[in-house]
Amino acid sequence: LPTWDELRKELQNVAQLETNGAHSATLLVTWSVLEGILRRHSWDEHLPIHRLPTSALIKQLYSLGELSATYFDSLLRIMSVRHEAAHGFIPKNTPESDTALRKIAAALIDEWQPKESSVR
Repeated sequence: LPTWDELRKELQNVAQLETNGAHSATLLVTWSVLEGILRRHSWDEHLPIHRLPTSALIKQLYSLGELSATYFDSLLRIMSVRHEAAHGFIPKNTPESDTALRKIAAALIDEWQPKESSVR
């Protein structure tokens, strides 16, 4: 699994892709980063769910209290937009979904990435 720093860097790189208005492409790349975030957190918390399909992983993280209801609902909605983009359709609300997904991914990294110890 990628490290937290690698995930944060990938998320920052996605913002640079958006400059050409390629929202479907950035949504797909951001979704990939989100999957890495969910799997990294599951692994770090010793939850035996990191290999589940993404939809099941999201549901399990919500059921275990790891994801808020707001994030859960948003991710399920965005997942349907992601599926449309991934399977060659032109999804509606792609720019809004792309922006919302990047905000959720950044917030989850901030929330879940272990803080370095101040004691050395």
